[in-house]
Amino acid sequence: MRGDPKGADAPELGSVALRRPLQRVEKIALFERHVEERLAPSAVELLLASAKVLAEGERRASGGGRDTFCGTVMISLELGDASDAVRDPLDALSARRVAALIEADAALGKRLRALAEREAGRLAGGRIQRSKGELRARAVGTRVDIDLEVEAQVSDRT
Repeated sequence: MRGDPKGADAPELGSVALRRPLQRVEKIALFERHVEERLAPSAVELLLASAKVLAEGERRASGGGRDTFCGTVMISLELGDASDAVRDPLDALSARRVAALIEADAALGKRLRALAEREAGRLAGGRIQRSKGELRARAVGTRVDIDLEVEAQVSDRT
């Protein structure tokens, strides 16, 4: 029976006969959808919990009785350390994505800077104030290395 989906002439799913021609658009959408990718907060916590931090630099006396600290703090995140808890592949491509997302995330950058300032303060023997410097993230295999330059005044209060 013609037109009966269960009839003998009914096309099979996926056949050319079931494909419909594109419809002409007569109206446009008011809203546009935007998909954004960011690091999951729980994954950030997991990665930072196992981060390795290495700092180098020195405290220097400067004019006016204010000491400064100049140095670099490197934070290494090994994606493989999270393999028991993360369902996404933890490969070199993921490491490159994580590095790019770290550089683009201002809130995470602020958090990483605070971690770097604590480590720099430990080296300087004081509290870091008004830190400035660049944050760079790069993937090395499945590891993400984050370099933060720290140039700041140091107060003797810890």
